Amino acid sequence: MSEARTNYKAYQEKYQDDLEQTDLGRIALMYNGEVVGLFNDDEDAYSVGLDRYGSGKFSMQRIGAQPISMGLLTALT
Repeated sequence: MSEARTNYKAYQEKYQDDLEQTDLGRIALMYNGEVVGLFNDDEDAYSVGLDRYGSGKFSMQRIGAQPISMGLLTALT
Protein backbone atom coordinates (compact mmCIF):
# COMPACT_ATOMS: atom_id res chain seq x y z
CA MET A 1 0.00 0.00 0.00
CA SER A 2 1.33 3.46 -0.85
CA GLU A 3 2.32 5.97 1.80
CA ALA A 4 -0.63 8.21 0.86
CA ARG A 5 -3.16 5.37 1.13
CA THR A 6 -1.70 4.15 4.43
CA ASN A 7 -1.80 7.66 5.84
CA TYR A 8 -5.32 8.39 4.59
CA LYS A 9 -6.66 5.17 6.11
CA ALA A 10 -4.97 5.99 9.43
CA TYR A 11 -6.34 9.55 9.24
CA GLN A 12 -9.88 8.28 8.79
CA GLU A 13 -9.63 5.63 11.51
CA LYS A 14 -7.61 7.43 14.20
CA TYR A 15 -7.64 11.18 13.69
CA GLN A 16 -10.48 12.51 11.55
CA ASP A 17 -13.22 12.86 14.16
CA ASP A 18 -11.06 14.64 16.73
CA LEU A 19 -9.24 16.90 14.27
CA GLU A 20 -12.48 18.00 12.61
CA GLN A 21 -13.61 19.26 16.02
CA THR A 22 -10.39 21.13 16.85
CA ASP A 23 -8.49 21.96 13.65
CA LEU A 24 -10.99 22.26 10.80
CA GLY A 25 -9.37 23.65 7.64
CA ARG A 26 -5.78 23.12 8.76
CA ILE A 27 -3.35 20.73 7.07
CA ALA A 28 -2.29 17.49 8.76
CA LEU A 29 1.20 16.34 7.76
CA MET A 30 1.31 12.55 7.92
CA TYR A 31 4.15 10.07 7.95
CA ASN A 32 4.02 6.33 8.54
CA GLY A 33 0.35 6.39 9.55
CA GLU A 34 0.77 9.18 12.11
CA VAL A 35 -0.06 12.88 12.17
CA VAL A 36 3.35 14.48 12.70
CA GLY A 37 2.34 18.12 12.39
CA LEU A 38 -0.53 20.54 11.88
CA PHE A 39 -0.17 23.59 9.64
CA ASN A 40 -2.26 26.55 8.53
CA ASP A 41 -0.72 26.55 5.06
CA ASP A 42 -0.21 23.67 2.63
CA GLU A 43 3.07 25.12 1.37
CA ASP A 44 4.49 25.07 4.91
CA ALA A 45 3.30 21.51 5.46
CA TYR A 46 4.82 20.39 2.15
CA SER A 47 8.13 22.12 2.85
CA VAL A 48 8.45 20.53 6.30
CA GLY A 49 7.44 17.11 4.96
CA LEU A 50 9.97 17.31 2.15
CA ASP A 51 12.78 18.43 4.50
CA ARG A 52 12.06 15.80 7.17
CA TYR A 53 11.00 12.77 5.13
CA GLY A 54 11.85 13.27 1.46
CA SER A 55 9.77 13.22 -1.69
CA GLY A 56 7.02 10.60 -1.76
CA LYS A 57 7.54 9.61 1.89
CA PHE A 58 4.75 11.70 3.45
CA SER A 59 1.27 12.97 2.70
CA MET A 60 -0.94 15.87 3.65
CA GLN A 61 -4.63 15.96 4.48
CA ARG A 62 -6.76 19.11 4.68
CA ILE A 63 -8.88 18.56 7.77
CA GLY A 64 -12.56 18.50 6.88
CA ALA A 65 -12.03 18.27 3.11
CA GLN A 66 -14.05 15.72 1.20
CA PRO A 67 -12.09 13.31 -1.01
CA ILE A 68 -12.21 14.06 -4.73
CA SER A 69 -13.77 11.36 -6.87
CA MET A 70 -12.75 11.30 -10.51
CA GLY A 71 -15.06 8.40 -11.41
CA LEU A 72 -17.71 10.38 -13.27
CA LEU A 73 -15.20 12.68 -14.94
CA THR A 74 -13.16 9.70 -16.09
CA ALA A 75 -16.25 7.98 -17.49
CA LEU A 76 -17.17 11.08 -19.52
CA THR A 77 -13.79 11.52 -21.19
